[in-house]
Amino acid sequence: MISRRTALSAGHEATLATRIVLALALSLISLPGLAQSTAGRVLGSVTDQSGAAVPGASVAIRSVDQNITSNIETNESGNYVFPNLQPGTYTVTCEAPGFRKAQVSKVLVEVNLSGEEGKGGIEPSELDAFIERCPVTVSGLMTMPPFTEDPEASRPYFARLAGLASDRGLERLSMGTSQDWPVAVEEGATIVRLGSILWA
Repeated sequence: MISRRTALSAGHEATLATRIVLALALSLISLPGLAQSTAGRVLGSVTDQSGAAVPGASVAIRSVDQNITSNIETNESGNYVFPNLQPGTYTVTCEAPGFRKAQVSKVLVEVNLSGEEGKGGIEPSELDAFIERCPVTVSGLMTMPPFTEDPEASRPYFARLAGLASDRGLERLSMGTSQDWPVAVEEGATIVRLGSILWA
């Protein structure tokens, strides 16, 4: 099982929020029938109370089973990722000066709708089993469709993810990047991931 704990340094009354997304090639929870891969990843973003990104925040992930800790800093967009994690129990902590402690209790689960090998996410057929066994509350889903220059080519993937979320009563949808985010918003995205469009 996976646990998530985010500890933020004591300080001002402002709150540092973290959005942790489970983006799993298999899953960090061992599930029957998911034997194609043994590795997964944990990624997320760190924001302040206003929703602004917090770059340079210190994020650590600790394997409870092996007592091994890895550390990274959030990038200029407040994002972080820990790749190539083996199934097990992990804690994630985040610290930044001037912020009081907060706790992460909800996650998004990445779904691989394209079936592309090497792309993160669990198979749609395994989604219900994963949600049932996930030790933290799943509040939404995310996906990355195949890259294309035509935004409309991403629409079927976004629509399908929205349907999967709606059927399970999940309100948050992370989908859409610089080249297709308007289509993602039309299909119900509540979170988009923008990069190159910000610097164009």
